[in-house]
Amino acid sequence: MYVWCSVFTAKSLLPFCVSMNVLCYVFTAKSLLPFCASMGVSCPVFTAKSLLPFCVSMGVSCSVFTAKSLLPFCVSMDISCSGC
Repeated sequence: MYVWCSVFTAKSLLPFCVSMNVLCYVFTAKSLLPFCASMGVSCPVFTAKSLLPFCVSMGVSCSVFTAKSLLPFCVSMDISCSGC
């Protein structure tokens, strides 16, 4: 059962997602990020600038940012941005 899950609104959904080998692309709360990174989940989309520092420090691939204000940080960290 290889399901494509793009949005999770509760942290309780993450363990199930990871256990089912599901791709998790969008996280709506910063509290989801530590779990995501520790489980080696690919997280390319973040909806808040506060997620960026953690993302970079954990070596997570961040390819899409939804706000123009994220661009300076993105460039300064030498991150590949495909959807800024």
